[in-house]
Amino acid sequence: MDIFDGIGRGVEDLFNRAVDMGQRVNNTAKEAQKQSKLKLQIKEEQKQLEGLFTHLGEAYYMEMRDQSHRLETKAAQLLLQIDQVIEDIERLENLLKYQELMEAEKNGQKRCARCGAQLDDKAKFCSNCGAEVLDLSGPEDLIEAEVKKEKHYCLHCHYELEEGAIYCPRCGSKVEDYDPA
Repeated sequence: MDIFDGIGRGVEDLFNRAVDMGQRVNNTAKEAQKQSKLKLQIKEEQKQLEGLFTHLGEAYYMEMRDQSHRLETKAAQLLLQIDQVIEDIERLENLLKYQELMEAEKNGQKRCARCGAQLDDKAKFCSNCGAEVLDLSGPEDLIEAEVKKEKHYCLHCHYELEEGAIYCPRCGSKVEDYDPA
């Protein structure tokens, strides 16, 4: 019987160790889960902070742009550079859109220049966005189709002028002095 008692104690000891190990693994998993949740919350907060900084930067840019006519500063020069980069991005996006439209045309598909929806061959207007179907011979046509009119900017404050304006609504300069986009 001593043998059976020894085996029973050995099994019981093994069982207790297994239970103890299971509890430690369970506790470790819970701690890892808590840490993962905290890491996720930190990432979410960082993403929110990044978004707020982006909005702050955009708001600051717009405010500085509105006041740049009063300043001959490095900030005013940076605002001009930002405007130029924005225009360059728009130009490159139009070039990419044109290349995508031409690729679709090569594959026998007709696409809307504004939204990219597939069009019927005889369509005169896009059924998705209502835009007039254009016959594009180059990326410049796409730019003209999207812009439809030349933009003018005040030479003094770089404010976008409305068509037919006589004076800049921001700084009061005579519109004869404008900077073509």
